[in-house]
Amino acid sequence: MGAAKRRAKRRKASNSNPDNSSNGRAGIDRRLRLLFALGPALLAFLLYFNALNNPFVYDDHHTVIDNASLVDPSQIKGVLLHMRFRPLVNLSYAVDYSIWQLNPFGYHLTNLILHLVNIPLCYLLFLAFIGDARRKGLLPAPSKPEENDFSSAAFLSLIFAIHPMLTEAVGYVSARSELLCGCFFLVSFLLFRRGIVESKRRWFLPATVAWLFSLATKEVGAMLPLLLLLYDRLLLTESKGGNRRLWNLHFPLLSIVAAGGCLRLYSYIWVEASGAGSMLWQNLQTQFGVVWRYMAMLLVPVGQSITHHISESDQTFRFWPLIAGVLLLGVVLLALKMRRRYGMHAFGFLGFLIILLPTSLIPLAEPMAEHRVYLASILFFLGVWACILSVGHRLEIRLGKSLRPLAIAISVAVVVALSAATCLRNDVWDDPISLWRDAAATSPKSPAAHFALGDAHRLGGNCPDAVTAYQRAVVLLPRQADALNNLGICLAKTKRLPESIKVFKSVLAFDKKNIKALNTLGMARFIQGRLQQAAGYYRRSLRL
Repeated sequence: MGAAKRRAKRRKASNSNPDNSSNGRAGIDRRLRLLFALGPALLAFLLYFNALNNPFVYDDHHTVIDNASLVDPSQIKGVLLHMRFRPLVNLSYAVDYSIWQLNPFGYHLTNLILHLVNIPLCYLLFLAFIGDARRKGLLPAPSKPEENDFSSAAFLSLIFAIHPMLTEAVGYVSARSELLCGCFFLVSFLLFRRGIVESKRRWFLPATVAWLFSLATKEVGAMLPLLLLLYDRLLLTESKGGNRRLWNLHFPLLSIVAAGGCLRLYSYIWVEASGAGSMLWQNLQTQFGVVWRYMAMLLVPVGQSITHHISESDQTFRFWPLIAGVLLLGVVLLALKMRRRYGMHAFGFLGFLIILLPTSLIPLAEPMAEHRVYLASILFFLGVWACILSVGHRLEIRLGKSLRPLAIAISVAVVVALSAATCLRNDVWDDPISLWRDAAATSPKSPAAHFALGDAHRLGGNCPDAVTAYQRAVVLLPRQADALNNLGICLAKTKRLPESIKVFKSVLAFDKKNIKALNTLGMARFIQGRLQQAAGYYRRSLRL
């Protein structure tokens, strides 16, 4: 009789909670949630496995190979001060060096591990975004909201995990700052959000520590307070204590960022660069177009390259960049105007622009680099997904039927296409010559691409092909001393000594103190038996 009563009690509990009708069903749900969280990371591991044996390339020679601070990791002060604004990044290189020395496999493995950690963090973040937006009524209500939210967050984190635009951040050792900053940034945002939602300040201390760590890896971390404020006002305004948080949480964080930003701009304008005002304005105009290129390549990842040629002009006002800037301003104003009804959309696109702000304001050596969208892409994917969801919901209402089968088919096709593109992109990075040949083909007007291709051929012992690449670089940028010097060296190695001497003399025509040209000219004259001329070049070099 007792057993019958217990069975009846279990049946009653099961009927009162149809979503968990049995322990087996609850177990399946837990396994599905674990699959949603870790499945994208597993696929990313499989896709990036072919990138672990890629060599050091480009800036890796400066950040790792020629980095003297890595030789003795016990000298922690030297390690941390070597990169004053990114000490934790250099510390991570020092740890890798202590284990792997100069074997690139270990450095690529660390990069991949960081990316695999960031993917579940993205999943949790997307889950929080979608849940908060749904509670505020900013998303259409599906038939099974909880199941839909988990699958949507998993799909978005999967796109982040496998998108080929992020291959540069993952497969390029010198882009580790993006991965480390992203990790600490995501942890900090999740902790701050939890403290706000639960109205518990105890979460703010670890959140602040994680934020400071993100600042110690890349300047983009400074955008977290602004992004957090935007999120609070768009998706959490109705939560308890919204106005009090504005003064107790957001204002102090934003004050720190504002003070640091002013000091950075002051340092750049008055210490680092002369004529910085016009340079800042010209760079901002350039970045208007760059931001649109980032968005286009995140939607359709074609034309990828390790270096992108961005045409710049000395004109104070340029027509097309200003048009791009006006269109960006229009997007911002539209997002702000429609924030009450489309808060998720607004947060995604405005957050994307906020994350790109630091690298858009200060002129950098390369105006455009794909690894810079690593963290910003999370917000962009969110905004695009929200737009697609809204359009799909309207179509379902108009057609009077579910589009779920079509959505699943399109999603599978997108995942397959992105996965294939990522594998192919990783293959490009497996050899310096293939990497720079791809860059030269993608950006034929880029002197840097042809110069680097020439270096790759020269270091590989192929001077004839190096000469062709260097000559192309010199045509595009005639007074590029490094390209001319390396061209002269390769001409000499291919027994074209008169041409080599002519090239070195052209360097001295505009740079009389170029030590490399003087030394090489001295060597060339020595080979020709003209000892007095050789001695003259060597004396000039020694005086310098």
